[in-house]
Amino acid sequence: MTPDISNSMLQIGWILFLCLVVTGINAQDTIFQKNKTIIPAKVLEVGTEEIKFKKTDNPEGPVYRLPLSEVYAIHYKGGIADTFNVKAKAKETPIVIYQPAKSKLEYDSKGFYFNNRRMGTMEVSDLLQSKKDPKINFWLSEAKKDKIFSGLCAGFSIPAYVIGGGAALLTILFSTTNTSSTSNNSTNQVQVTIPIALVGLLGGGILSFNYKAFKKKYFLNMGNAIDRYNSSLP
Repeated sequence: MTPDISNSMLQIGWILFLCLVVTGINAQDTIFQKNKTIIPAKVLEVGTEEIKFKKTDNPEGPVYRLPLSEVYAIHYKGGIADTFNVKAKAKETPIVIYQPAKSKLEYDSKGFYFNNRRMGTMEVSDLLQSKKDPKINFWLSEAKKDKIFSGLCAGFSIPAYVIGGGAALLTILFSTTNTSSTSNNSTNQVQVTIPIALVGLLGGGILSFNYKAFKKKYFLNMGNAIDRYNSSLP
């Protein structure tokens, strides 16, 4: 066999090989994904959001689905090609609809509680006022007055005790240092300090008593408002 004949046969062989390759490619659909994956397949359906296909190596197998947003192109066995530029849908953020709490308010002599959480006075008042109930608003108004008066009593009772206690100490001091030379002065000073001590201590006691009374009344009015609020819950 001459060299010319050998070269001619080699060229014919390459041509036949290429023909077989092209024929094999054209005998099937080919899916090109955006992530560079190539899938030999038989495309069954191209929708607006996904494609359905069967794999070439398993034509009797299941039908696969692929989002169109992941597909770059499809080359069909007839030589036609489709390209796609579909973007993936953004994930929708769920809308949380606020629903008023249905848990009941609780209270004792130390404070107010909601879902086992301690609440401040202003927070409780805002929650109660949200009902716009006349009776609740009345009790809240009364409770507000009680809180102001209890605060005033607590504030004034401290200096009253201080003044009364100081006067009492001075009375004791003047009484123990009473000598013949200072007896008249000591007597006069004791006569002044004793009333001050009595007024201070007695006034402090009265203010303390009123502080406790107003505080008790405050919780009573707040309790009435809270009970009214709880009874209106579904």
